[in-house]
Amino acid sequence: MLKKDKYNWLKFLGCLFFVSLVWLVILPRIAETPKFQAYRSFLDERKINPEAMYYSDLESMPDVLNRLDESK
Repeated sequence: MLKKDKYNWLKFLGCLFFVSLVWLVILPRIAETPKFQAYRSFLDERKINPEAMYYSDLESMPDVLNRLDESK
């Protein structure tokens, strides 16, 4: 029984290491790429918050809705 518990802990630590590697090393490097920086600039110029839960949370949404209403 003790060997099985030890194996489970090793699996857990391996998964924790993998998630930490992705979160702390790989994702920050991706964020530094020119393509990703251009995408961030695109969002910033249009005042689009990628963390918004709903489109209605975006500052630019009233302008978009007004343009849609005017085009009808």
